[in-house]
Amino acid sequence: MTSDTLSIAQTNHHQTGIGSVSVDFHLLLCVLLWGFLAVSCFPVACKASETQVKRYTVDILRTIPHSTSSFTQGFLYHNGFLYESTGLVGHSSLQKITPDTGEVLERLQVDGVFAEGLARWDNRLIQLTWKDRFAYIYNLSDFSPAGIFQYQTEGWGLTSDEQHLIMSDGTDVLYFRNPRTFAIERRVKVTFEGRSLPYLNELEYVDGSIYANVWYQNVIVQIDPASGKVLGIIGTQPILRMLPPLSQDSVLNGIAYNTEMQTFYLTGKNWPQIFEVTLIQEF
Repeated sequence: MTSDTLSIAQTNHHQTGIGSVSVDFHLLLCVLLWGFLAVSCFPVACKASETQVKRYTVDILRTIPHSTSSFTQGFLYHNGFLYESTGLVGHSSLQKITPDTGEVLERLQVDGVFAEGLARWDNRLIQLTWKDRFAYIYNLSDFSPAGIFQYQTEGWGLTSDEQHLIMSDGTDVLYFRNPRTFAIERRVKVTFEGRSLPYLNELEYVDGSIYANVWYQNVIVQIDPASGKVLGIIGTQPILRMLPPLSQDSVLNGIAYNTEMQTFYLTGKNWPQIFEVTLIQEF
């Protein structure tokens, strides 16, 4: 990952074992993706008609150690601690981390599923699963089980605003769900310059906007939750330049926000570091 441009060497959404993917498959995927770019004007590829979309970069304040065995799928900050959901069947977990040192203070192994996005609602944590179509509910204080929610799509990202849990499923749709029943109360399709933006992944709600990782993109998008329109694009070049060589599965995926300090924590799948940053508007 060396630039804020589209990565065309993709595999299955959560796949490891890259050597098993054939060259022909990669070539086909390249063709399909470049065709998608040609017709969709994806944000990282287009230069025209961006006058209403703000562009940001990041200012790195500090780095925090992060376990390279943590395949980050969900990430949030609350009351002085980071909470992380990690994926891969057999390796999924829920973790409580101190942002001072990166030490994992508490870890719950989540067996038999591929864990996904993570959000807090009051004194509960909700952790999605990828294809099992249910979410675990935990007590925030000790990770003890408090129930499950069921849903009918894949589970990718999860965050919360003042009224809803907001979920992504890998498409261009965000689902606004009742935090007590998980029933869908509304949907919004995310667009950039009027065209759909799929592969929405990990989410974070901050000051009236939804910030989203986009699978295999080196940018974060800022989304208006009312209209679904992309309001801003955050490039991550300063972060990418500090990372060692990583596998193609080790993508940017993890956004948490410290409301007291007004800083973001950004990380990725199996990344060795968490980056505490502020945003700088470029234009």
